[in-house]
Amino acid sequence: MKYTQFVEKMHQSIQACLNREQIVSVVEVPKNNGIVFTGISIRKENENVSPTIYLESFYREYCRGVSIEELTKSFLNIYEEKKQTEIPDVCFFHDYDKVKTRLAVKLVNKAKNQKLLQEMPYKDFLDLAIVFYCQIGETALGNATVAIRNEHLEKWKVDSDTLLRDALENTKRILPPQITKMEEIIQEFLGDEFHHDDLADRRMCEEGHVFPRLEGVPTFEITPMMVLTNSRKYLGAVGMIYDDVLENFGKELKDDFYILPSSIHEVILIPQSFIWDERELKNMVKEVNETQLDPEDILADSVYYYDRVRKTVIRCM
Repeated sequence: MKYTQFVEKMHQSIQACLNREQIVSVVEVPKNNGIVFTGISIRKENENVSPTIYLESFYREYCRGVSIEELTKSFLNIYEEKKQTEIPDVCFFHDYDKVKTRLAVKLVNKAKNQKLLQEMPYKDFLDLAIVFYCQIGETALGNATVAIRNEHLEKWKVDSDTLLRDALENTKRILPPQITKMEEIIQEFLGDEFHHDDLADRRMCEEGHVFPRLEGVPTFEITPMMVLTNSRKYLGAVGMIYDDVLENFGKELKDDFYILPSSIHEVILIPQSFIWDERELKNMVKEVNETQLDPEDILADSVYYYDRVRKTVIRCM
């Protein structure tokens, strides 16, 4: 069964299990990089907001042999759990003075998001685009956000320059950029599994000569590597637009540095003096994007460079 047929079967099966007061709708939600997720929402006529449950994972289960009936039961169980989750109050969204304290910015790939960018305010940054979102609040299901669209600016009577100024200032406050050693990021991720097998390896790592080899973790013959993200490690690649953050890092490093777009959530900073061939960096970024990341998390295949004299980021290739 093709995916479109599966979606319709699930739609019919879910509707058959509910009463007529509950409206079951198929929803297509555009995501980053032109990815579109298909989901189903259930709401009553007097409800303005309802959870959307995506069907991609259900289809994978169906392809493994799980029946529509079983998947419908699973879907409705998830729906009941989500329905009990408190939905954040969005009344403030009508008032820009209240919205601007929740505004934030993120970086996306401009070429891969051309269609979406037609509906959204954005600012160019090299081959990327700075776009805006509003943090609605925390729920049991995670951080709820709303993308800022052109229609919102019209309603608020705010121009894109004002939006950019407010969002940049606010992002630094609520999601402060952080630069961390790659070793510490991996140690945090692996927990007790992170260790060095011998003292020599530990000493070389501390002196900044060799990045430790970890089973199952990609390693690179270049050091030191630092990770620029934010306090949540979420949509933190936007830290590369902050001139003061990059300038201060360059001063501390006493070197220019390359910026590798690891994902939309972080970038990797590598001193220029450790790199002999920019093409190797390009190949590394491309390989990680193709083999390690979900398509919607990819930022770019490009390699960037921070010039301390010019105090600017340039695109290398």
